[in-house]
Amino acid sequence: GDTDKQDAQSFQFDEMVNQLTDSASAFARVTFKAHPKHANAVAVTHAEIAINILRAFTHVFYSHGLRARFGLPTEIQSGLWWSMALGQDDQHTIQCNSHDRGALAPFEMDDAKTTHLMRNCHFETLLSIATRSPVGRNTLEQAILQSVQSIGRSVVAPSVDRAFLGCAIALERLLVVDKEEATTERFADRLAFLIGATGEQRAHIAKTARRLYDIRSRIVHAGLRDVVDDDWKTIEFLAIS
Repeated sequence: GDTDKQDAQSFQFDEMVNQLTDSASAFARVTFKAHPKHANAVAVTHAEIAINILRAFTHVFYSHGLRARFGLPTEIQSGLWWSMALGQDDQHTIQCNSHDRGALAPFEMDDAKTTHLMRNCHFETLLSIATRSPVGRNTLEQAILQSVQSIGRSVVAPSVDRAFLGCAIALERLLVVDKEEATTERFADRLAFLIGATGEQRAHIAKTARRLYDIRSRIVHAGLRDVVDDDWKTIEFLAIS
């Protein structure tokens, strides 16, 4: 439509979002520019990055038994679910609806949690990478964002084996460069040298990583579905580290 109509739509949309987010405990809001044909895909991509950068650190603060449930409509398993669409009437008004899906697990961000993320998890660096234009990111920054995406998706995975695999994918993206063959030894040795501070720590991490990579391979190649919670927690801890 013309500029006046676009401005009216933007104002109406902002008002609706403000009303909805006033009653929500966790939400992400993004602004983007795109051709109308691609607007939905671009919006989902931007929103997913914002959601997963926060969601990836869920288990830094909350137990694995209490998962924060927020994300895209296809991911949410509980909590407030929204849908919005451009109406088909002459005025092209914004139409929206919302309803509760199951019980909402508490997920509150406060100054203490934000400070912890900034101080211990390089959260500010992640935000800086995410807000940069994709064409302005180098290959390492792209890999970091893709890894965070995988960890964030693992939080709302429907099963422990899917959650485990998401964390394994995150680690592989960081440890194995493009066009390079992924092997157990590369995975284990590089992880050990990346996060181990002493020889003893590196030996322990490498041994653990070999065992976990074997589980990852059995999930991918043999459909393993009996991954235990402790292995999932361990590989998620390594991925976040």
